Amino acid sequence: MSGIIMQGLSNDMAGLGRFNNHPDPATDFCIQVEKLTARLFDAQHGLSKPGTAPEDVTDVLRGIETAMEFVVGGDLSAVEAKAILRDLEAEATAHIAARNGGGR
Repeated sequence: MSGIIMQGLSNDMAGLGRFNNHPDPATDFCIQVEKLTARLFDAQHGLSKPGTAPEDVTDVLRGIETAMEFVVGGDLSAVEAKAILRDLEAEATAHIAARNGGGR
């Protein structure tokens, strides 16, 4: 690649948001919520890439808790994503409780 393209890629990478998905913080958060949604589904159903162990729901819950610290501000998409994230947190917590015998 040319030096100009490499510099542009380097600048873009340096400017990524908190979750390293996108430079715009609200978009970065929304992408993270989508990723956490997929991770939780995979963990709940024991899905993983071939040759890898499925992720535990507890690990996904830690990621959800980290994302919950994000302050969404006035971006409507981020506000909606925060509501989804709250649902994911409740779902993950219920799954863990049921797995540990507390969901009866």
